Amino acid sequence: MRLFRRKSAAPPPADQQAERDIKAWAAAAPARHQEFLRKSEEAARRVAETADPQATYEAAVDFCTLAAEHSLAQSEASDLAYIWPSLTDGMDAPGTGGEEADAAAAAEMKRAANEWLSALSDPQARAEYLKRWSAQLMGDPD
Repeated sequence: MRLFRRKSAAPPPADQQAERDIKAWAAAAPARHQEFLRKSEEAARRVAETADPQATYEAAVDFCTLAAEHSLAQSEASDLAYIWPSLTDGMDAPGTGGEEADAAAAAEMKRAANEWLSALSDPQARAEYLKRWSAQLMGDPD
């Protein structure tokens, strides 16, 4: 009969495990970013290809949701999470609405979506898109 139990390997200290988790998360960042870009392409295409203002708005809200879901991990998504809700405000903010206003807001969303699709394959073009749209929505003419 054994008087002592064999010790099992102790789990690593919490700080070592946290460091491993952080490294694994960072290593997966490029793949997550590519997945976000693919999904953003699909979302922008839906905005660009819709036929009526309400469908454009609904697709733009989906784009907002996608950007918000990825905003903590992706700086581009964070910027898009600012831009796209501002674009949808043209249809859902208090005091907006009406057929002409909705059509104008939908046209602006389509323009933003088409520009994103054009910039998608080039990191510099994406950065310029984000800078331009952020400035425009803040009222900066440059």
